[in-house]
Amino acid sequence: MISIFLCAPALAQPLEEAPEQPAEAPASSEEGEQADAVEEAQPKPTQPRSNHRHLRFLLTANIDGRFAQPNCRAPEIIADEDLFYAQQASVYQTLDSLSGSEGMARPIALNAGDTIFPGPIARYLLSQGRPGMRNLMHSLVQIPYEAHALGNREFSVPRAELLGFLEAANATHLRTQAANLRCAEFSGAEAICESVGTFAGGRPFVVTERAGLRVSITSVVDPGVFRTVGREQTEGLELLDPLEMLAPLVNSMRQESNLVVVQLHVRESNAVQAAHSLASQVPGIDLLIVNHLLDTSGTERPSASAAVIRAQGTGTYIVSADSGHRSVITLSVHMARDENEGALWHVRDVEPRVLDTRDMPPRRETAQILTSVAQAYCDDWGRPITTVPLEKAFELSDLQRYVLNTMRFATRSEVALINRRAFRNEEQFPLTGELSLADIHTALPFNNMLATVDVSGAVLAALGPRIGTELIAAGLEVVDGKLLINGRAPSPDRRYRIATNDFLAQGGDSVFTPAQLHNVQIFHPEWSAAPPTLSAVAIEYISSGRYAEGGKITNALSPDGNFPDLYRQFLWTLTGSLNASYHKVSVHNPVVLGALGYDQSQLTVNSTDQINLEGRIVLRADSRNHGWDNDAVLQFATARVADEADVGFQETKDLIRLRSQYRYQGFRADLGGRWFVPSPLAELQLETEFDPPETRLWRRMDLRAILGVSFLLAAPLEFKIGANARHDLNAPDAEATYGLNLGYKLRRISLLTLLGRPIQFESEVEYFYNDIAAQNIQELRSGNRLFFAVFDQFFFTTTFNAFLYRTDAVGEFGTNTELTIGLNYLWDYAHQSF
Repeated sequence: MISIFLCAPALAQPLEEAPEQPAEAPASSEEGEQADAVEEAQPKPTQPRSNHRHLRFLLTANIDGRFAQPNCRAPEIIADEDLFYAQQASVYQTLDSLSGSEGMARPIALNAGDTIFPGPIARYLLSQGRPGMRNLMHSLVQIPYEAHALGNREFSVPRAELLGFLEAANATHLRTQAANLRCAEFSGAEAICESVGTFAGGRPFVVTERAGLRVSITSVVDPGVFRTVGREQTEGLELLDPLEMLAPLVNSMRQESNLVVVQLHVRESNAVQAAHSLASQVPGIDLLIVNHLLDTSGTERPSASAAVIRAQGTGTYIVSADSGHRSVITLSVHMARDENEGALWHVRDVEPRVLDTRDMPPRRETAQILTSVAQAYCDDWGRPITTVPLEKAFELSDLQRYVLNTMRFATRSEVALINRRAFRNEEQFPLTGELSLADIHTALPFNNMLATVDVSGAVLAALGPRIGTELIAAGLEVVDGKLLINGRAPSPDRRYRIATNDFLAQGGDSVFTPAQLHNVQIFHPEWSAAPPTLSAVAIEYISSGRYAEGGKITNALSPDGNFPDLYRQFLWTLTGSLNASYHKVSVHNPVVLGALGYDQSQLTVNSTDQINLEGRIVLRADSRNHGWDNDAVLQFATARVADEADVGFQETKDLIRLRSQYRYQGFRADLGGRWFVPSPLAELQLETEFDPPETRLWRRMDLRAILGVSFLLAAPLEFKIGANARHDLNAPDAEATYGLNLGYKLRRISLLTLLGRPIQFESEVEYFYNDIAAQNIQELRSGNRLFFAVFDQFFFTTTFNAFLYRTDAVGEFGTNTELTIGLNYLWDYAHQSF
């Protein structure tokens, strides 16, 4: 069981006394040699003057680059209350000024990571090369950290920017740490491990002294953090399991110090479990400081509270350092030892306190630095992209839709999809007036490139529960629990072109598996020398004037009005299938005395040859208000029976059917797609044949015109009813007949999966009743087909077709039924009009 203590802003009540840490464990030979070398370089610990000491820590983490929040639209671009880091530095300055009074030692400042990214000031400075790095470091060291852990934000920046940050940190003696980080040789990542002390001969911890006690500090990163970082940023890097590598390191730290402090940088979702597992399984850690301890993802962080956990078995105190940019955490640590000479120091209790910095006056020197940087930020990035104003005040959701739409229309993709956390800097909203470079750059800080991928409709449909939460999209929406792609139900087998960022295209956040992604391409347009970032794509789309093309609104920037509604544009679908079979039976039965020599059933049949051909092609155009379906079916079969007559091949099937139907779907779309709303339709059908039979002197040319309505009972099932006129154009003395038409069509659907392959079904029935009260001509056509996927576009099929025909002149139905089992080749192609 894990016990969590939530401590209010006032000093927390002392927790129960921790058990003494175990005696120092012997270090490994290699680490012992390193420790001996360190001992020669370090002075011996000062002998304590009493058996009690009080240490004070100042903890920060998850600042996320939010050093300040400039407002380039305001006359005063930055106010005191927006100088966040200067307010945090003011707390350290106050605590430091109190050192020496009442026996208080100087505070030990620690940062548990996620500091330099992706806030607006940090984003700007990282993009400015070495001068920007120096200014960033000049700001950061206003709080003199003894150690700064690397977190996912540090690893998320482009490799060149991370190396620049580490170079600047080394120049200012800021100790960056990630003790479980390893770098592959010749990977270009070696300098990172050199900076954090994990390369050959490095030292992955620091030792400092306060109040006569020596404090050793190291930092580790949970390996799960790399799942949130792009593949290019982690190339050549590996995070070892802290449980496997930390114990010998802690032993080395214990030999040199009275207090062992470990910082753990971890993702929110598994923070408590990871921290408690580490603290309870690695003995010798006095304090485990965690950047997250409460999972606050998707909710507002609890204000004015800090979490403390006491690990079972080891008694290690686990303390939250989740300060964000609006607070700091101070931690008072009471150290004690027994009266016995040579007794070890141990943590008696800890008292955390959260200090809200929003009302703190900013530290003057830090404020001057940040104000100067904010002015440069507005000078460079605050200028408008275009003089065209915003249609309305933009909230974050408006800018998200605008960027997503630029992604899909720049790449002519049907859908744009991105992880919600790709967007940042919510504090700058709402945006008014004109859109600036800063608005785009700081909302999209991660330098992700634009990628396109092909994904099946089934995969997209499975993402429905994540749309609007983890993922945001343009062209995808969930209506009544069902996912729609540009207003249409997804076709499970069809591949859709998706515009996304390279993070998701590389499998980030486990949204897609590699097997689900096809035709992955990084967008590289002619206007850019290198593949552009998402922010560069959005800026170019606006600055080039493309916002005025295709949409209803051309005189303002609009999240939706600058872009065509693809639901109102035609989606063209071309589908074809081919069935072909040849059946041959050869029989030889010797004749003896004028009779067949054998009477086995296999030898008493005639030799036969049979050829079956069927081709089908369907062209559909579908939009919000209009639907146009065209299909052509060609069926031909011939057979020959080798008998005494030997009349040769005889036709057993001969049919050519052409059909074209237009539907107006606007009524249904206006009323939310309800099944009972009709769609008026007009349809033409033409039936003919390759060769007329010997009993008829003309080739049938049966033309039918239908006017009626259709009802979409469910997404794949449509029912129609109407009136028809029928006339055989070639029949001598033929007259047109009029009557009713009924029918349904069930488009191909997946019924179930067998052996990892889908079983699909389609069906169509059409009934005509003409020349009512005269000849009473009735005709019924039915076609049903079951598909079982073999591989790619090949299917085993079972087809049942039926044809019934009756007139009063004959008085009974003539029927034709056929059951066919065969192999079907199916192909399709879709094109979205833009």
